[in-house]
Amino acid sequence: MLLSKYLTSLSPILFTIYSWLANIWTWSELLVLLTNPRKRALHDYVAGTVIVKKIYVVQIQKQMYYEINNL
Repeated sequence: MLLSKYLTSLSPILFTIYSWLANIWTWSELLVLLTNPRKRALHDYVAGTVIVKKIYVVQIQKQMYYEINNL
């Protein structure tokens, strides 16, 4: 609380812009997460990652090993 008051006193406009951008990012993450079937958030799309259930890890590793050895 004290830190936010200090930062606001230094530059209220920049702090306000930062707060708005942080809120927009957070709500867009939630919106994207809730509206796609694979439960990927916005940061998953940006990074190109996917969520893998633990029960499929061994099958994925076997497939990757097979593809690497058959190049």
